[in-house]
Amino acid sequence: MVPSPGAYDISAHLQIIHDLLRDWKGGERSFLLLGNQGVGKNKIIDRLCQIANWEREYIQLHRDSTIGQLTLTPQLEDGKIIWNDSPLIRAVRDGCALLIDEADKAPVEVVSVLKGLVEDGELLLADGRRISRYGDSSDPNIIRIHPNFSLWVLANRPGFPFHGNDFFREIGDCFNTRVVNNPDLDSEISLLTSYAPSLDRKIIRAIASSFSDLRRLSDDGDLNYPYSTREAIAVVKHLEKFPEDGIVVALHNILDFDSYDKQTYLMLGNTFQKHGIGVSDYSSWKEELSRREYDSGEESQRSLRIEYLDSNRDEDGNSLDPPKTDTPKFGKWDENNDPHVGGNQWAGGTGGSDTAGLGGRGGPYRLDRGHRVHQVSDESKEEVSEQAKLASAQIAKKALEERLRKIGMGEEEYDMYEDFSAQIQKDVSRLKGILTNVESRKTDRGWLKRQTYGEIDDTKLVDGITGDKYIYKRRGSIDSPSKEQNNIRFVMDVSGSMYRFNGYDQRLIRCLEAALLIMESFQCNIGESNVFDYSIVGHSGDSPCIPFVDWTMPPGNEKDRLQVLQSMMAHSQYCRSGDFTLEAMTKAIDEVSSRGSSDDGNNGTVICLSDANLARYGIDPRQLGRIIDYGTQKGVKTYIVLIASFGEEADDIKKSLPVGSGYICMETSELPKAVRDILTSGVLK
Repeated sequence: MVPSPGAYDISAHLQIIHDLLRDWKGGERSFLLLGNQGVGKNKIIDRLCQIANWEREYIQLHRDSTIGQLTLTPQLEDGKIIWNDSPLIRAVRDGCALLIDEADKAPVEVVSVLKGLVEDGELLLADGRRISRYGDSSDPNIIRIHPNFSLWVLANRPGFPFHGNDFFREIGDCFNTRVVNNPDLDSEISLLTSYAPSLDRKIIRAIASSFSDLRRLSDDGDLNYPYSTREAIAVVKHLEKFPEDGIVVALHNILDFDSYDKQTYLMLGNTFQKHGIGVSDYSSWKEELSRREYDSGEESQRSLRIEYLDSNRDEDGNSLDPPKTDTPKFGKWDENNDPHVGGNQWAGGTGGSDTAGLGGRGGPYRLDRGHRVHQVSDESKEEVSEQAKLASAQIAKKALEERLRKIGMGEEEYDMYEDFSAQIQKDVSRLKGILTNVESRKTDRGWLKRQTYGEIDDTKLVDGITGDKYIYKRRGSIDSPSKEQNNIRFVMDVSGSMYRFNGYDQRLIRCLEAALLIMESFQCNIGESNVFDYSIVGHSGDSPCIPFVDWTMPPGNEKDRLQVLQSMMAHSQYCRSGDFTLEAMTKAIDEVSSRGSSDDGNNGTVICLSDANLARYGIDPRQLGRIIDYGTQKGVKTYIVLIASFGEEADDIKKSLPVGSGYICMETSELPKAVRDILTSGVLK
């Protein structure tokens, strides 16, 4: 059927539609639209089909899609195998437009069958029939490609945060490709106005401008999710239908997805506040929601309410007998690490009283065991007596002293570490989020055989006819005895120039912050595994390989990490003049290569952090390029991150390196984005 999308036309989309129809008229029949989620790819194709009056077939792929689902689906009926035509077959036969959505989500071997169809006009089906552009139409086993058949493939851009296959790299060369971006500010304002005509124009502009800033933050690596036009439309549509809710309620419906990350949520709130929209932090927002009255006073018009049957709660759900707040303590330790909300018994709970945890009141100190935080109100916190606060402070002081005693760290050293660590906590949070997303890709999935549902296993057809019900296979998670480790060596510049010019541009401090950022971000939580093995070495005029962090012994506490930083600073201060950048990178490549055992030839990664002071030691930037090529030959992805420069030195070096192997980070806050790009484009390829 011809789609009726009900879309509103804007100049940016109309231009794309115009160009696509022009190319179709010129003979093109296979098209690829690349773009982030929510930029309007589906709307564009539906509107195009509506304008051209084309009937459209639709397939949505996912990571467990199979070739059979794309072409034919076998079904067992009355002891016989029946092959059902897929939308692809129907579109080819009837001359429809075929829309394949989320093509980047499917396994590469599935979407690769499209290459033969597009380039050769041939595709052999599982039932023996053949799709052909030139075959004999009188042959019942030949399905002739209708001259009006057209193929429209939609895919997200490759890499972070979508983590799909690189569709364009694999088979994009045989498609007419267009990149669809979010519309420009004026077009987006026009689009939002169409969806919410009664909404104040100033509010629409503020919303559009805020989302534009969020996308810029995503491009810079500060946000994981690239908030698109889809989310902006959802906000204004909510306001158009429920104006009494207000803009803050509508925005929280979208933003609360990121409420688990305090730093991210704070960044979102600051972005909207910059444009005059007062989005509060998540804890304050939840408190505000709890105080809202949802009924209008008329019994028949009351909204959904929760009735508490527990006699110990009032009509608002508040406990009539809350825990006392005069006996602060550590709390009981739950070996199962179950989540505990409220109460005053368990250590590591949230929203409780008197115990070590998060989001509660009266507890002696913070303790995070990895659960979602439930925050008590400020009013509840004020109920804690001064005597209880004093007792909590004394317990916290003793706990800190015990912690420092165990790791052999004095108070001065601890304060020094905290001063250093506080500067990068925002960046640590960002990089940890990036690593978590990267690690989530490593879950092994494959075919699960002998299933009672799924896709018929061709090797079990006879068993099915004889009555066996375990004849299906389906995609699912496969238990892996061991995860493949990604070996990453960080090579840090601790040469004399780092110390000498630190007063000029803080380059040594930036190098130490980068090292601490790496150590804190790669640190696993208790009981968690890590797909990354990392080590840190330095180079100076004394040696091309000064060990700081060993592969098997990453620093496990604040003292160990501080000792690494102190050692790096001492080497930079007392080393001889000279530079071993080239030798250090070569040695790192050799060691990482010797540790690698990947079947795909990716043996690991070397990331060198250095200043751009190479000319002083007579090093030609092209020598760096040759070492990076050497790493490629050894199966080791090699990158250099320049963190300090005089004049245009860093830019000149980057231009002379292989494309994508050089980064310039003159601020520590720029490092997470560089590491993200390296991990998502290099480590996992």
